[in-house]
Amino acid sequence: MDISINTLTLLLAVATLVPAIICDVRARRIPNRLCLAGLVAAIFIHGIYGGPDAALSALAGALLAGALTFPLFARGWFGAGDVKLIAAMGAVAGTPATSMQMLVAIALAGGLLAVCRLYWQRRTQPGATAALSLSDSAHALKAQPLSTTRLNALPYAVAIAIGSLTVLMAQALQHS
Repeated sequence: MDISINTLTLLLAVATLVPAIICDVRARRIPNRLCLAGLVAAIFIHGIYGGPDAALSALAGALLAGALTFPLFARGWFGAGDVKLIAAMGAVAGTPATSMQMLVAIALAGGLLAVCRLYWQRRTQPGATAALSLSDSAHALKAQPLSTTRLNALPYAVAIAIGSLTVLMAQALQHS
């Protein structure tokens, strides 16, 4: 039984993203080992299926995703684990072009989740405000102790999973 590269990368993404979501929802942290394992496994899989050029392309996808999201971490809008998980998913994507598609899908999913959370909070906690937008989150990071800010933070691994899996599934369907 031959497993296609698309199926294998989709399985790798799920194996990386599910524990990341669990950790992010519970503790607002994404383990470094998990991100590194996903990154290395993705580069290895692409290398096995497509040779050294495919491995380098996966690495380029990871570097591009990490480089484009690092400024969000530097501004305090993303956690370091979010950036590392997005970089790992950039490697899973396999190419810089697919990595860019994934970043767009992740951003859209994050925006949608933020709007849903705001709606839910307004319905369940009238009068309460939450730091949901990127600019509000940046101000919240400066104004509140880290422990309080982390509790209010949106577990972005959920958005990373939605965006990444959407692009990977579309890619798999396109090649089937």
